[in-house]
Amino acid sequence: MTLPLPSRTSHKVALLEASLSADVLLVEQLVRLGYEGLVIAGFGAGHLSELWAEVLKPIAAKIPVIVGSRTGAGYTAFNTYGFKGGEIDLTRKGLHMSGFLCPRKARLLLWLLIGCGQQSRLKNFLRDLSVGG
Repeated sequence: MTLPLPSRTSHKVALLEASLSADVLLVEQLVRLGYEGLVIAGFGAGHLSELWAEVLKPIAAKIPVIVGSRTGAGYTAFNTYGFKGGEIDLTRKGLHMSGFLCPRKARLLLWLLIGCGQQSRLKNFLRDLSVGG
């Protein structure tokens, strides 16, 4: 897959790590602060707390949100866990699972897609990378 050079480079994509009992104050302010994308290093196979999952639903309606695994190896789950904050719940809320991409690589991909004006293709890129990975 090849993308053109980004036509802009000043856009902001946040990378945050989820942790137990983490508050959501910063997450809630991202759109207002001008961020155009968010990548989260989630638990295990790419899960989040119930609180984060609820707060991220309206954010994912405004900007692309990707959840990766902070474990350092392996895939995020795609269709295994249905609890609140599990990947089935998160994708229903409009979030994207990063597949085998670690959160840092997922952030680079999202930053590049936004810079090229092709963020609408995010789901396809993540799918193709997971199939090819």
